[in-house]
Amino acid sequence: MSLARCKAEISSRELAHWMALDRIDPFTIDRTELILARFMALISNMMTKGGKATAADFLQFTEKPAKPDNLARAEQLFKGLFHGSD
Repeated sequence: MSLARCKAEISSRELAHWMALDRIDPFTIDRTELILARFMALISNMMTKGGKATAADFLQFTEKPAKPDNLARAEQLFKGLFHGSD
């Protein structure tokens, strides 16, 4: 929306409200991708029998939670950085 249109259509009170909302919960690409991923999971689950897809299945840049084996290995590697000292 242009500045002129914004001034014509939105009160200063409403603009302040949107600015405050953006500070609390920004509307970013990440959020848009999450919304689309949830939608894709919904469609996938509707199209497959017993579908168990989640939004995480459709997000490209999320890390999967580490398995317990990986956590233990990561702890060993981290301790190795400090030569076993606490």
